[in-house]
Amino acid sequence: MKLVRNVSRQIQLIPKMSGFWDNITIPFRTKHMGKYALFSLKRVINWHIKDPLLQKVLNIQWGDHGLAPARASFPLHCAVMDHYFSGGYYPMGGGAAIVKAMTNTLQKNGGTIRTSTAVKSIILEGDKKRKAIGVELENGEKIYASRIISNADPGITYLNLVKEQNLSAKLLKKLKKTKYSCSSLMLFLSVATDVRKLGMDSGNIWMMDNRDMDGIYEEMNAVDITSGDVFPGLFISCTTLKDPTSFDGKHHSLKSLRISIQIHSINLTKRTKSVQRNIWNSRKY
Repeated sequence: MKLVRNVSRQIQLIPKMSGFWDNITIPFRTKHMGKYALFSLKRVINWHIKDPLLQKVLNIQWGDHGLAPARASFPLHCAVMDHYFSGGYYPMGGGAAIVKAMTNTLQKNGGTIRTSTAVKSIILEGDKKRKAIGVELENGEKIYASRIISNADPGITYLNLVKEQNLSAKLLKKLKKTKYSCSSLMLFLSVATDVRKLGMDSGNIWMMDNRDMDGIYEEMNAVDITSGDVFPGLFISCTTLKDPTSFDGKHHSLKSLRISIQIHSINLTKRTKSVQRNIWNSRKY
């Protein structure tokens, strides 16, 4: 745990570096991060931990960044683990409270929020050096601004909105080589049960089979995620225990997440009992 904390804290030092002396001393002040920067999570854990079960326990948070332990960056994993050492933070009012605060701030500063508004293309100007100057909506309306920010993935942004004919050969080649991370299937449900009596608390539960984590990752990214009786791994949390102000005195809200690349329709009815049984059984150990 000391190594994890050291690597995480040294990552946080890098943006604060400034001036000649800092640049000279940075290799010494970030020696742990530098030593393990190029290694995967699995490789470093296996160097230091020999017990197979403990290795899995320390690897299990790979779901936070969606990469198998053999491919996940050890420094990135250290930053995630260190974040939870003193407990995590959860916004009162849930995720919607963040959206509401951002919306209010934007509107207070003269911004306009539009929902259900599709963008047809990004408007460009210039010949040799092209610059984004606005967007055209599906209804034909054009909106101009000094800065255009897209939160769509690179493929959607460049190929669908900027358009392929406006891209350089170098950028097109880079886009074709782009590999996307996995997605997730999330289930939100409300239960009229005191989940605390079943052993749950405000913490996060990563529940996975006791076997090779990289194998579980590959299985979870299979094309057909409906095969088998239960999912090989799940993330489970109770939002009403994280934010007691959202608890109505009877119903608790649960969130379950399953890593997946291909998302198909799932018959939840046939899986409910099986998944529910394994959730509660995981708390007994």
